[in-house]
Amino acid sequence: MGLFSRHDESMPEDDFSNVQLPTQEDLNESFLDNGDLTTPARVSARKPHYDIEKAVQLMSGLPDGDPKLVVTIVQKTLESLGVDVSDIIINAEEKETRLNEQHKQLRSSIQQLETQIADKNQQIKSLLEDLKQTSTVKQQLQLAQQQTAKPAAIDSPPNSRPDSVKKPAVKKSEKSSNDDKPIH
Repeated sequence: MGLFSRHDESMPEDDFSNVQLPTQEDLNESFLDNGDLTTPARVSARKPHYDIEKAVQLMSGLPDGDPKLVVTIVQKTLESLGVDVSDIIINAEEKETRLNEQHKQLRSSIQQLETQIADKNQQIKSLLEDLKQTSTVKQQLQLAQQQTAKPAAIDSPPNSRPDSVKKPAVKKSEKSSNDDKPIH
């Protein structure tokens, strides 16, 4: 015997020709019913998944005609495929509930946003009123400041002081003539 020989005389050959494999009849329900595998009874009870989305798609693709007749034909066709129309109706009710809830949430969100917008508009209104009052008072103060500064500028030149104001010079001829006159 070689190292890589396929046949080992010391080991008996496995002969599977006499072994019978299980047949489909051998695989009965009790053999498969262990909870992990799907039983044939469960397979036959399983229905094709047909939800409201597919029903809407189907119904919207149908030509206009007698609605009663169209619905009856669709119902009979679905039932012939093993689809229970009541399951589709239940699915439609669940979808309606979800859609109504989403609608309520969006409405609530919009209401909150509208409240925030109203608050912001009120803040803007208050700010504009405050700005208007501030601007008015500022203008009045500037006008008052300008009016008090103008008379002082007219009475005295900007570089002169009031006590350094010079008296006009009097001519001697006028002085002597005025000195001769009596003061009354």
